[in-house]
Amino acid sequence: MSSLYSLIETIYWFIQPSHWPTILKVGGGLSFVIFVHELGHFLVAKACGVRCDKFYVGFDWPLGRGLDWLLSLPLKPFGKSVKFFQYFIPDSLVKFKAGETVYGIGIVPLGGYVKMLGQDDDPSQASAEMKILERQRKLEAAGQAVPDDERISDERARELLDPRSYQTKSVPQRLAIITAGVIMNVIFAFLMAVLAYSIGVDKGVTEIGRVYAGGPAWKAGLQPGDKVISIAGEPVQYFEDLMAHVQFKNVDNPKDIPFVVKRPGVEKPIELKITPDTSAGAPVILVGPASSLKVAGVDEFGKYGRMTDPKIKDEERPKDKDIVTKVNGAKVEDHDAWDKLLRENRGKPITITVEREAKNQPAGDTVANKEERTFELPPVKKRTLGLVMTLGPIVSVQPDSPAALAGLRVGDQLTQLDGQPLGDPETLEERLRELADKPVKLTVKRNTLSSALSELLGTIAERLGEKPKSEGSEPSEKVIELTPRALGRTPSSQASLPLESIGVCCDVTPVISAIVPDSPAEKAGLKAGQTVAEIQLLKATKPMPEKLFAVGDSEPIPIMQKATDKKKLIWSSVDELLQDADPSRKVKLILKKEDKEEKAQEVILEPAASDSEYILGRDIYFHGATETVKYPFGEAVSEGFKTTGEKLMMVVGFLRQIGSRISPKNLGGPVAIATQAGMAANSGFSSLLLFLVMLSANLAVVNMLPIPVLDGGHVVFLLYEWVTGKPMPAKIFEFLMYIGVLMLMTLMLFVLGLDFGLISRR
Repeated sequence: MSSLYSLIETIYWFIQPSHWPTILKVGGGLSFVIFVHELGHFLVAKACGVRCDKFYVGFDWPLGRGLDWLLSLPLKPFGKSVKFFQYFIPDSLVKFKAGETVYGIGIVPLGGYVKMLGQDDDPSQASAEMKILERQRKLEAAGQAVPDDERISDERARELLDPRSYQTKSVPQRLAIITAGVIMNVIFAFLMAVLAYSIGVDKGVTEIGRVYAGGPAWKAGLQPGDKVISIAGEPVQYFEDLMAHVQFKNVDNPKDIPFVVKRPGVEKPIELKITPDTSAGAPVILVGPASSLKVAGVDEFGKYGRMTDPKIKDEERPKDKDIVTKVNGAKVEDHDAWDKLLRENRGKPITITVEREAKNQPAGDTVANKEERTFELPPVKKRTLGLVMTLGPIVSVQPDSPAALAGLRVGDQLTQLDGQPLGDPETLEERLRELADKPVKLTVKRNTLSSALSELLGTIAERLGEKPKSEGSEPSEKVIELTPRALGRTPSSQASLPLESIGVCCDVTPVISAIVPDSPAEKAGLKAGQTVAEIQLLKATKPMPEKLFAVGDSEPIPIMQKATDKKKLIWSSVDELLQDADPSRKVKLILKKEDKEEKAQEVILEPAASDSEYILGRDIYFHGATETVKYPFGEAVSEGFKTTGEKLMMVVGFLRQIGSRISPKNLGGPVAIATQAGMAANSGFSSLLLFLVMLSANLAVVNMLPIPVLDGGHVVFLLYEWVTGKPMPAKIFEFLMYIGVLMLMTLMLFVLGLDFGLISRR
């Protein structure tokens, strides 16, 4: 049923007029890339004297007749048939004939083709047919009868003998025709890149905005505010280059990649060595770009969201491309200042002033007029279940942090802060921040055995079905004094709980340590000591804007005990899950069974607003920090050449790592491509052009893979014919073609499964 809902939602999205401009941009862009590829084949075929009967973008398959055939199957025993869809679904959306060629747009938008006279995917068959034709003509000249099963039709004979037939051309000419599509894609990728840089492109700056605690960059000491200068000796100009370098370069030497960064307040550049993490299916260092003050949108459920009050006009709410200039009347210069003011005004309403382009711009005015708008943002209380979970051991320590300098290490268990119980792990970081630059005392439990050895012995014991022995590893308790550091930015978490002010990450186990009085958890009868095994978001009560159906129940998500278990959800992420969800969605908790015979307990909770905790972001989102890159024509040509080469090498690097450092689940099919194209189109014409550069590079490289059916496979067959002087034997050719078709069909089904959620990307 959920798949049916998804299909209906997709159709509903397409029929809304507000989406038509994006659909036209995306459809036009993708069709253009296919058109260019087929144009290469067409032009070179014409230059070689080959007659081209059809030039199509999309396939003119008889889709209507196919559907009628399916409907007619139950009626065949009665001699009846259905003719319905063929009257409403044409083979082509548009077609016309100019000269000897029919040009058209097919009904099935999955590629395109050029139909050349005499073109046969099996050259050995054409060669065999030529021999049969020669024998047939000799028999006819001698007045002898030719058996029907050895006769070549007159139409096929004309194709084989026509000097304008594809098969009559030399191997170099056929090679030129086959490779022309790929070459044309590369040429037009270059031209699109030149046009984009001539118009101007927004590129993300290399300043690091977020470093995810516990990740590779965090462990190496990279900090928010650092600007990456070079990676592995190669200069890095933009954030996109940084991500591409991490994922698609250093394939042969992926460890300890040298990063050179410029840190605010530090005169000399700093060199760090980072080893990307590949456990999630792709190489990542877990950093995020710096944010700007350009508004990207508001929460649909916040004060200015359409779900809260659909009657508010767009002009009366903060909207895309507004620039925040003031908070409570004070100027803000960058996103750091914005974050600081939010923390200082936690729990208080604030007033923001935004700068917006005037709606009625005078004709011919080259300087954009601006107008100011003021909005009040109330404090946004966190949604909570009222559960206080148990802090687990330290899983990571940041080098040169207060914790590292004080001697804290992996496996240590924090139990007290200044002689008092730690309380809720989720609020511990905020309490430590309030003690910044003041010495504090942390009580730590530490095993006498090394934590690594202790954990190893425990794991072995558990797998043998025994309880871990504690002899010789009784935890000793000690007090460590350190000074939390003052930080300007809110810590980001990937899996575990970050205590950024002291430089450690801890697990948060799904064991309930306390229940908040008068909370949803207390009202549901939950008790300390119980363990949460799974969490599930239940159905929303009403649909989001521009949707027909409310969001249905999610799949139950298992809760893991340790951050090392990547297939489940660590409890620290539950808080983020609650804040991002539709407020009308209730939560189902499935509690761990105490013994095998006991039935798992299920509890449904309705999250409530916290009395003391607030969301810092105030339900407003921002674009990443960018700079506009625009070059004069000469420099645009140079940059376009460089970009095209980089995109081609990125595709090669991606393909080289499939199955090793990169999971096949990172592949995307038509839906994923269209989604990415839509995002690029909404970012501007130049962004769409650069996306098409990347798509053209993909099409060029993938098409040249030596796989039968693809252009690269035909190149291999032609090279064989050139070297040996004869086509590849028919049986071998046929077998390889079947293998190629099977590979492509399997790949298509796989990526469509990923696109439609039938195969999990997790």
